[in-house]
Amino acid sequence: MGKKYFTRKGKYALAALSLLLVLALALQMAGATAAAQAVDLSRECTLTVQTAGDEEVRVDLRGADIVLDVYKVADAVKIPGVDSYTYEMVEPFTGLSVSGDITGDGWRELSQLAGEIAFGGLVDGAGIPEGWQKPEPIATVPAEAGSDEIEIGVAGSNTETLDCGLYLIVARGGDLKEGEYADRIKMKDTVENENGEKVEVEEDVLVSKARTSVYEYYFLPELVSLPGKMVEDENGEKIPATNTADPGEWTYDMAVTLKPDREYRFGSLEIVKTLSDYETAAGMKEPVTFVFSIEARMGEDAVFENNELVYSNVVSVTFTDPGQKSVLVERLPAGARVRVTEVYSGSSYEPVTPAEVTGLTVEANAVVQAEFTNTYNHRNRSGYGINNKFTYNGNGWDLEQDEWNWGSWVEAE
Repeated sequence: MGKKYFTRKGKYALAALSLLLVLALALQMAGATAAAQAVDLSRECTLTVQTAGDEEVRVDLRGADIVLDVYKVADAVKIPGVDSYTYEMVEPFTGLSVSGDITGDGWRELSQLAGEIAFGGLVDGAGIPEGWQKPEPIATVPAEAGSDEIEIGVAGSNTETLDCGLYLIVARGGDLKEGEYADRIKMKDTVENENGEKVEVEEDVLVSKARTSVYEYYFLPELVSLPGKMVEDENGEKIPATNTADPGEWTYDMAVTLKPDREYRFGSLEIVKTLSDYETAAGMKEPVTFVFSIEARMGEDAVFENNELVYSNVVSVTFTDPGQKSVLVERLPAGARVRVTEVYSGSSYEPVTPAEVTGLTVEANAVVQAEFTNTYNHRNRSGYGINNKFTYNGNGWDLEQDEWNWGSWVEAE
């Protein structure tokens, strides 16, 4: 599977993939406040994962058949004398380690390493030892129909509770095969260097994917530490603490939010042109060019022009004989409605079919067709070679023609 490149710039560009909030739970080897009850690693934990962010994304993701793979990465081990714990890695993650001063960026890097072990070999095997075999998750939990959450160990969820420890969670499309849901993208991001300066970096990132009819979603593999602590942010909302030594009670029923990024899926448009009859004059024939404008708009408004313009271009096809030719227009956003208009058909030809085709909708990884047919009208005006200029006026294409420019003649066979 090839690499993909995304940057913050561009209409369909991905922003930097959002980190799971719980990754900020940096383990600090320090005691908690005396007011907080000491951590009890014999307790069982539950995890509730929200699979989306804003309302529009949340609604769309309900059609993505999201499932959550959960891998046990480490057991939680009490640190004597302090109200905290460390990790004892389990197979096949024993090569990983968590430093006492790990940062948010460190958690992100560790999540990528854990993801490589769990499913990275499905992409290209980068960084995977020879003989890698995909480990089985301890649980694979689907989102319920119409729900924005996946619950693990919660009463009524039909899944077992989780022991205290470190877990890797992988959100993916349940309808995708193993070779389809893992990918590696090239991502640009702006970070702060050791001098506190903002710099742009570029890195390869391992992601899992889910798809709807219009969008492809990208999730980072994420590490979740159970139990954790919840604190109030400046808005009074409960969020995971950035430090397990922060004041507060240990939370054994954690709720975290995955915030995927997405891009449009794409389809193609094929314009099929049939020329049923071709002009000849005094044993000679002249090439003729047909020009088409293409507009694709995204939206539900019944008036085509009121929707967002996502693609606009002009293409052409030239004939020197009767017959059929086509031109393929690729990377049109899935779900877009398309209008194709024959804006120039040569001075000696007239349309047999309508000069405008509407009602087309782009489908992901599919080709929709717009068909046009013209015939010779027996009025030879040698239209080939006219200098045509097409200007988009905001609503359509204006055709401007220079003085007649007689093209070279091709002797008829």
